[in-house]
This record gives sequence, C-alpha cells and structure tokens, in this order.
Amino acid sequence: MRRQFLRLAHQLCALSFFTVSLGAHAAAEDPVRSFADAMAQQIVDARDAVVYEAISPKVRQAYTREQLIAPLKLIRETNGALQAYEYKRTSQGKRGVGEEWIRQVRFTYAVQTARYPKGRYLNVDVTQENGRYWLAGYSVEHLLGTY
Repeated sequence: MRRQFLRLAHQLCALSFFTVSLGAHAAAEDPVRSFADAMAQQIVDARDAVVYEAISPKVRQAYTREQLIAPLKLIRETNGALQAYEYKRTSQGKRGVGEEWIRQVRFTYAVQTARYPKGRYLNVDVTQENGRYWLAGYSVEHLLGTY
C-alpha cells in the first residue's frame, strides 16, 4: 500500500512539474513560479540583501554570505547591469549542498543586460524547506555564438 501511495505521489509530482513548464500563463496559478519571478526581479534590481535573505537555510549553512553574494557581482561585471527578463522554461533536478542533496526547480529567463541585448539566460533555482519556498541558487549563462 505504501509503495502504491509513493508511486502515485511521484506521478502527481511529475504531472505538476510538467504543468508548470507549459507556459507563461502558469505563473498566476503557481506559487513556485511566482516566487521564482519575484527572485528574478530582485536579481535584476540588484537587491543583493533581499536575494541573500531568500537563500535556503541549508545553503546558507554550507556557504558564507560572501560566497553566496559574490556571483551576483561577477554576473554584473561580466554582463553589465541586468535590465529585463522574460520567462522561457522550467526544469527540475537536484543540487548538492554540504553532504546532502536537495530537490530544486529551475526557472530559466532570457535576460537583457547592458552589454548583451540577447543570448544571456538567468537561472533561478527554487527549493522547498520547512513548508516554504527558498532560493537554492542562481546563475547567468550564455549560448556560444550569440551576443
């Protein structure tokens, strides 16, 4: 019975993650996406203190404040100020934190920067801990051949 329940729970989770990735209209109905959108806005607005406070307690235990905030500064130095973003896709996975793995959902946004009007993507990783959504990580990447 427990095994059947777990199998059903996994199917429902898979279905809900699939539903989240269907498009932009899902944001209003999805609290995880709404949280990710809010975090993307904080990152674009360079509100580093707010971003740090939203980081998962497990992640904050594993890294110093400087280690968690330094990538924001590097992102801006490399790409220029982030100016605008647009939701593109959702995926799920795991992240190693200290000696454990945490589940996360990654929201990817096309992002315009002061130096690059296209070709850059902001990743906002969200996890759930103690019944609340938290930022598990963030990054900006670019596709080779796009400027």
